[in-house]
Amino acid sequence: MFQRASFNIECIRDYARACESEARIKPIRGTTLKPLGPRRHKEMQILKQPNEDIVCRLYQTDVVTYKPNGDIVVQVGGWASPTTTAFMMNVLGNHFWQFDNQVWVGARTEEQGEDKSFPLLTQGDNVFRRSRSGGLLLTNPQSCKTHKINREGANNVRKRYESFRNYIDRMFRLRAVNGLMEVGLEEIRTMFSNGETPLNSLVMPPLLRVDSGRVTPKERLAEFQQLIEDHGVADKTQDFYRAFLWLVHSIDLNRRWRGSDLALIIKQLDEVTFYMHRGEAFVETEHFGEQVKDSYAKFFSN
Repeated sequence: MFQRASFNIECIRDYARACESEARIKPIRGTTLKPLGPRRHKEMQILKQPNEDIVCRLYQTDVVTYKPNGDIVVQVGGWASPTTTAFMMNVLGNHFWQFDNQVWVGARTEEQGEDKSFPLLTQGDNVFRRSRSGGLLLTNPQSCKTHKINREGANNVRKRYESFRNYIDRMFRLRAVNGLMEVGLEEIRTMFSNGETPLNSLVMPPLLRVDSGRVTPKERLAEFQQLIEDHGVADKTQDFYRAFLWLVHSIDLNRRWRGSDLALIIKQLDEVTFYMHRGEAFVETEHFGEQVKDSYAKFFSN
């Protein structure tokens, strides 16, 4: 992580100081760019907008904006990076840090209150004002949400796909070698071919995954769900077979073709189905002003 000294930029605590800094800093020769710090670091600049706002920009993100009415708007820029977090801390002179894939700040919500820990919006404006003591007042504080498994709801989700779970057990016993299951690419291509596209140019189905920021597209999850649902259809063998291959293939790629045991396959199925029914499988708790970790955040990142 970048440390405060690495930027070597001045602290700008309010609009008046921002105006003074913007007027004092000279642009780089032949440009209108005013560097915020060492002149070789063109990625950090300060500029005045037509509406009189003063902006401290890092690369393409207006990270800190000082407004004439005293508001200080902070933007994370869509991704909680160490560089952006350190830039906020250098410019504002207040403590920002990263935790659980979010940027956090120590701030008050009212003048006479005490400092608490709040996560910043990753997308959108986080609006501050200076308190009389020089600290930060957060005018749009965000709560932090954590989740835990709803045992009854999770079991209901499992029961909904019990027929497919039983199919997985039978197929694993039939095809596993030395306790591991592998699926060949040709088998996948053949099963997902529409009969028209040559097998060597067929686009493989996307991985079934539930990771922070990397969840299978919803339309493909809906396709998988349709395959594994049992609505009293007389014969689901073909659908179950496609879903089984898709599931095992996803695990194989994640594990670099080391094979899948039965527990891994069932765990992958649980993750995908819990994500599809997260409102039923989890219980949500809201926390205000405290830093807590959500062990199931990946199910709610999209």
